[in-house]
Amino acid sequence: MRTAAKRRTDLAALLEHLDLHDTTLVGLSSGGGEVSRYVGRHGTGRVAQIVLASAVPPFMLQTADNPDGIPVEAFDSSAQPT
Repeated sequence: MRTAAKRRTDLAALLEHLDLHDTTLVGLSSGGGEVSRYVGRHGTGRVAQIVLASAVPPFMLQTADNPDGIPVEAFDSSAQPT
């Protein structure tokens, strides 16, 4: 059985192996959560845009009740134009 973490690792390895840049990642339904987690863990270095269709993204922000989340500064910096 493939875990969510393994799918993200596989996606990162595939993008690297194929040397893909400026990709568009599309997540449908729970796949939106996978795309969100991928970007949260691996960044946007190879990603130009994401599409979340009918997505169920995870709550990713680090808070007192979600200490394993991502610090707000990571979201702030990703919103800056490149």
